[in-house]
Amino acid sequence: MGSRRGDVDADPAYDLAIATRQSFRNNLSRLVRADGTNFWISRSAIAIYDEDGRFLGYRGACRDVTTEFQARLDLENSRRALADANERLEQVVAERTEQLAARTRLLDEVNESIADGLCVFNEDFCIIASNQRASEISGAPPAKWAPGADLRRLVEIGVAAGVYEVDSPDDFARARLAC
Repeated sequence: MGSRRGDVDADPAYDLAIATRQSFRNNLSRLVRADGTNFWISRSAIAIYDEDGRFLGYRGACRDVTTEFQARLDLENSRRALADANERLEQVVAERTEQLAARTRLLDEVNESIADGLCVFNEDFCIIASNQRASEISGAPPAKWAPGADLRRLVEIGVAAGVYEVDSPDDFARARLAC
């Protein structure tokens, strides 16, 4: 039970328990085999004394916990690697986000510098982006040209205001699709 030559990483609490002849439980120690490989044991023992209080020795057991210990080390290493990868990913995302923000600012500047009205919309005719000139040309307030607004409603306003040389929103759509 006591320390032996191959005992490499015994817990100081174990050494103290042995030195003071106290019981110990689930003490983890790294040992070295004759072939130089490491293994881990868990030791537990009860100090045995006679009726006069003389120390007789220990009664206990050792258990090879190398597999469990290695699994715990592997898990810790995996967690550390995951945390490192996550940190690198967050850094890349932050860099890319800043690049995207810079490009978006540039695109916004170009968008606003165009002399014509510009409107980008999706397949549901919801506005994704537009410039100030689109609002000025249509006569509709800028809020009507905000992202998410329905382009069909703006065409109706434009047709009614005479901005487009058509009689109805359907005529407007047909004319645009024919282009």
